[in-house]
Amino acid sequence: MSDQVDGQVPGGSFDALLAASHVNHTDAHGQDIRASAFRPISLEELFKRPTKEFLVAEWFARGDHCMIFGDSATGKSFLGADLVARGALGLPIAGRFECKRPFNSIYLTEEGIKGLTDRFRQACSHYGIEPGTEAFNRILVIEKVPKLFLELANEEGTDALIAALQALRDQREFEIDVIVIDTFADAAVGANENDTRDATVVNAKITRIIREIGCAVILIHHSPKGGEGYRGSAVHKAKCDLMVEVRFKQGVRTIACYKAKDAEPFQTQEFRLRKAGESAIVQWLDTTHTTGGSPGNDRNAWHVELIQLLRTVAGSEAAALTSNQVYQAMQCHPTERTIRERLKLLSMDHESCVRSYQKPVKALDGKANKQTWHYWFEHNEAQE
Repeated sequence: MSDQVDGQVPGGSFDALLAASHVNHTDAHGQDIRASAFRPISLEELFKRPTKEFLVAEWFARGDHCMIFGDSATGKSFLGADLVARGALGLPIAGRFECKRPFNSIYLTEEGIKGLTDRFRQACSHYGIEPGTEAFNRILVIEKVPKLFLELANEEGTDALIAALQALRDQREFEIDVIVIDTFADAAVGANENDTRDATVVNAKITRIIREIGCAVILIHHSPKGGEGYRGSAVHKAKCDLMVEVRFKQGVRTIACYKAKDAEPFQTQEFRLRKAGESAIVQWLDTTHTTGGSPGNDRNAWHVELIQLLRTVAGSEAAALTSNQVYQAMQCHPTERTIRERLKLLSMDHESCVRSYQKPVKALDGKANKQTWHYWFEHNEAQE
């Protein structure tokens, strides 16, 4: 008599089904089919697997294959530095797209150490990311990109990169969420970028990095000379989960959604590069819409960013920020007066988590000048 009742089988998995059956579990060569690369799984097993973990709402998740591309001098590398700095703090990317949590990034580049140093120093200074802080330790830099096409079994190959990242994860307990490769052209050296076969090889290596490390990979790439779109084979677009195009036309810098696999395409947004020291920082300008693209309101982009910025100094009066410091650190904001008024309202609201206190500010002569309000998120509330 069959053990099957009402279409059910003993156990809830493929392994249980095989164990309960009387079929031969080996192929013609004596290999166990349960170890096959094509091993089927039941829907029960499938539904137990974790869902896609977005790191940035409407942008990318762990395991995503992404690309930021544009012409030379559009600001792609500055955007890359801005992304990992904001991600380390858990601030909204582009001042608008919510970070689900602060994330760890590794930035790989061969673009030149001086420019890289200045870029990251100014980004960290702008956001108040100090040495020794948790956010500071969330960002690592590697002055080499993997050679994805010239797989030479050497220290620059994909195998070497994966081994180094796995060692980093195991020895330093550094969970890698995002890898930025700047630039994709350096990583794909030797490949004919317009050849589908070469592009397939390169993308297969990226897929392997994503699978082995369990992170998102973001490629910084170029547009074709004198044209728009990304450079190279259509295979790149087919493989990407997110593609962001950067443009600089008639003095206006923008980012546009070229492809979004698992979200609605976001609206074109403006930004500018503001000179800072020997480098520049990114400042986002188009702030009239929320993440979902509807008109701004009490919970619009700058309000969300303000709250998340205060979370970075949660529970510490010593690190509390003045309204001016909050304004300077934010990418999306109306005016300093509006920020000041909103902070005052939040600190007066008993249901709010925002706290404030007055602290004397010393003049240049060292004497107390005036009392200035400082703001921060109450520690216990911020952890909920």
